[in-house]
Amino acid sequence: MLRGWRGTGLRVALLAAVFGAGYVCGSFGAPGAEAQVSDAMRKPEQKKGADPQNGGGGSGLVGQLGSTINDMQQRVDGIQKDLETLRTVKGALGG
Repeated sequence: MLRGWRGTGLRVALLAAVFGAGYVCGSFGAPGAEAQVSDAMRKPEQKKGADPQNGGGGSGLVGQLGSTINDMQQRVDGIQKDLETLRTVKGALGG
C-alpha cells in the first residue's frame, strides 16, 4: 500500500471517481419531474349541474383529493363512535 502524499492523493482520486460514477448513473435513471406534474396542471372538467359543496364539480386532482379527505373524515368519525362504544362496554364490565 502506498503511504504519504501519493497514497492519500490516490485514495482521494478514487473516492471522487466512485462518487462521480454514482452521480452519473443516478442521473440517467431518474425520471423527469414534468411527467409527475403534468396531471396536476390539467384544468378540471366542469360538469353540468355541479354540486357547489363538492368543489364546483371539478373532476381533477383537487376534486379527487377533496372527496378522499371527506371519505377519510367519515371513517375517522365512525372509528371514534366505535371507541366510545368500547369504552362504555369496558366501563360496564368494571374495567
